[in-house]
Amino acid sequence: LKFVVDPAEECIERLSSYPGPIKLAMIQFPTPYRYTEEREDVEASVAQGYNAQLPEDSESGCFMVTEKLLRLIQEVLSRKEDGKLLVQSNCEDVAVRMKNIAETRAGFQSLEFTNSV
Repeated sequence: LKFVVDPAEECIERLSSYPGPIKLAMIQFPTPYRYTEEREDVEASVAQGYNAQLPEDSESGCFMVTEKLLRLIQEVLSRKEDGKLLVQSNCEDVAVRMKNIAETRAGFQSLEFTNSV
């Protein structure tokens, strides 16, 4: 067992030279977005230190899951036909956004489940 301390994209790039099969990649609970519904409240909460570290959206450059990361994962998983990507989030907007990027920009297909857990 080894632990890797690397930015996610660099770690996945290193896996491209791994000789064995990689069947599963998991992205669990990435950073949620900053709450921005009412601008005055956001500025006040950021001034107090709340949500200051959170990205405003997935395009701001600070979000953990990027299009590049998902494409790199797709490349590594596509070496085996049955490679899977599991995405989990406790924030629905984050989960929906990651699913959309994975499907529309990185070549993943969703599996639909009729019985949710």
